Amino acid sequence: MRERPDVSELADRIEELDRRLAGIDLELIERSGGLSYANPTRLNAKLAALAAMVGSADAAPTRQSREVFAELAARLDRQLTALHHLLEVDLPAINAALREVPLIAAP
Repeated sequence: MRERPDVSELADRIEELDRRLAGIDLELIERSGGLSYANPTRLNAKLAALAAMVGSADAAPTRQSREVFAELAARLDRQLTALHHLLEVDLPAINAALREVPLIAAP
């Protein structure tokens, strides 16, 4: 697409959308092998660990567990808000722009 000057800006918008989606994915899920200081635990693993800890207790969740859950839930909500904006605003705008691009026959 880069070789067509008429769609260069659209290509930039698509790359930006992809970069922002990757950023959301990175906040939620660690896709590299193994956990280390170089590969910190992401939201999904933190929520899973919290659920396992709370689920293993014979008592109600502690105040600290509820506070950690509230913090993790707020972080997740921010990522979901960003994702919804990308899917409901940015992606439809890019799709509409793509529909307007004139097709060029292959040689």
